[in-house]
Amino acid sequence: MGAERNTRGDLLPVLVCGGGPVGGVLALALAGAGLRVGLVEAGGAPATSPAHSPGAGPDDDGELRPIALSASSVRILGTLGVWPAIAPHAAPILTVHVSEQGRFGMVRLRAEEQGVEALGHVTGAAAIARALEPALAAAGGVTRIRPATARGVIVGDEAARVVLDPPRDPAPAARLVAAADGGASGLRESSGIGADRYAYRQAAVTCAVTPGAPHGNVAYERFTDTGPLALLPLADGRCGLVWTLPEERAGAVAALGDGAFLALLQRAFGGRLGRLEAAGTRRVFPLELVRSRVLTAPRVALVGNAANQLHPVAGQGLNLGLRDAATLAELAADAVRSGRDPGGEAVLAEYARRRRPDQRAVVRFTDALARGFTAGPSLLGTLRSAGMLALDLVPPASRALARRAMGLAGRQPRLVRGLTP
Repeated sequence: MGAERNTRGDLLPVLVCGGGPVGGVLALALAGAGLRVGLVEAGGAPATSPAHSPGAGPDDDGELRPIALSASSVRILGTLGVWPAIAPHAAPILTVHVSEQGRFGMVRLRAEEQGVEALGHVTGAAAIARALEPALAAAGGVTRIRPATARGVIVGDEAARVVLDPPRDPAPAARLVAAADGGASGLRESSGIGADRYAYRQAAVTCAVTPGAPHGNVAYERFTDTGPLALLPLADGRCGLVWTLPEERAGAVAALGDGAFLALLQRAFGGRLGRLEAAGTRRVFPLELVRSRVLTAPRVALVGNAANQLHPVAGQGLNLGLRDAATLAELAADAVRSGRDPGGEAVLAEYARRRRPDQRAVVRFTDALARGFTAGPSLLGTLRSAGMLALDLVPPASRALARRAMGLAGRQPRLVRGLTP
């Protein structure tokens, strides 16, 4: 591998550690800006497989992990040239419908009222991975180091060297190390960055569901006594389910036979999509809020779940991480073009300054929803319903909520504006 041959005189400007969507997008953005970049990926090169057929679901293995991509994320992927490969497997969200089980309040956000073609799009995690793979393979300047996992970082005055498992000799070195290695980030810990954790004592059950009535490109978010439930439109006419349940109950619900599972889901969701007819393979994910106390350490910047791992309510986790990647790519590229150090204090401080307002707002919003819509006193539930009704009836409030959900609030990185970093 090219990175294995790096010496002190041939440092990479940036080494991205983590081969998920956030790490992949960051590497593509940096390469598109003309930088050499290393990408450390835990998985090996994927085996070749038959082309994904248009009639199949968004995930080849029959298991669906639905991803709601905000308008800002679609713009980022479009600017990088990846979106055309995802688009055939993505359903536009024309309306977001938010309700609470057993209460009168609801919120409806419509794309046409916001002046956009879609509020976002829904696809499967596998569809995003399939689109990124050939783009990374074709990108000039990307050195892929796989299979490997970052275990630690050794920081010097001019560069940082990353310790990998399995080891590389010499270990790859770069001016800037981007930690995109997830909520359990080894690089975050190795860099001495603390993280605050909150266990929701909940788990998310995900699968594809076949509705009895057309979904009409409506994304439903329904709050129940056991937690939020989302049914998201898919390109093949099905819906992607993200059902939050108490952790002690989620596994048992996921293991139910299809008939019992659908009956229970129908009672929780209601009849807006007619009779729910079929459910695909279920998966269960434990839920925890992990928030880094700072975003940077010497020569290290946290992006994606390494910075903030969120509850899936409102579907903001990946979108927040892609905005992290877009911002860091822009700042690193600007530094290299101007002859400055992309891992220097000034770049890292500016990255933290730009990202913290967006991160704080999204973390507070999703965490408040996750904690506030569990079972509570009757009066509190009534106030929540009244608040949702007010949002639905007051256009400025609903517009502000929609801009935040689309990832278009505040300062936008160049990738969101259709420009190279």
